[in-house]
Amino acid sequence: MRMARGWTQQDFADRICKSRAAVSLWEAGIRTPGFKTLARIAEIFQVSVDLLVDQNNQPLETDWAPLMQAMRSAHRPPSRQELAILVSLVRQFMKED
Repeated sequence: MRMARGWTQQDFADRICKSRAAVSLWEAGIRTPGFKTLARIAEIFQVSVDLLVDQNNQPLETDWAPLMQAMRSAHRPPSRQELAILVSLVRQFMKED
């Protein structure tokens, strides 16, 4: 999701008041953000913290760009299925370099 918005690790870190190194460690799966940070990330991406920390951890193979465009075009909140896809994308984002 960070990269979908064209943000560098530093851009994202600045938005959540953390260091770029912290973001890098989260994305590498070495560390995890604390609850307050998760709350800020959820706020930025407009998802719930529950969705960010869901233990299902089965990434969906999908191209997220069409989903995001459809949601923007529909001018409506995302469905449960769309939220599940977004959660998967957040997980992938957190694991990417």
